[in-house]
Amino acid sequence: MVKNRFPIVKRESDKYEVDVAGETLKPHEGECVYFIPYLSVHKALKLGNAMGRLDEENVDMAESFRIISEISEILVGVIDHWTWTHVVTGEKMGETIGKEYRPTENDIKELSIDEVSYLVNEFFGAMSPPANPQPASSE
Repeated sequence: MVKNRFPIVKRESDKYEVDVAGETLKPHEGECVYFIPYLSVHKALKLGNAMGRLDEENVDMAESFRIISEISEILVGVIDHWTWTHVVTGEKMGETIGKEYRPTENDIKELSIDEVSYLVNEFFGAMSPPANPQPASSE
């Protein structure tokens, strides 16, 4: 009997925007993240808790770093690969696996808090794709 596996879900990053000096930029336009739409209950609770703490106003820098470390650990487990580039250097991010780039925990830690929040939201969007989604293919 063949088991069904979760398909990889492609999420385009064109909607990620950041305002810099009054100008709206789209640093990940044309880039994609390929998610594995599965999260254990333990990791879902850990992710939800971490995101809630990150949104608190009284979080200092040291605590923010610990929270991002927790989130990074979870995100690298649910991102199959991506085409993201560094917003400053334009270089591809991640370790190469064949032709694809897979982010490491350090890659996630190099992102802004807004980028990390965007990835988490996109992951949850990948968990609830539209009816009859097409499986993602590498480009």
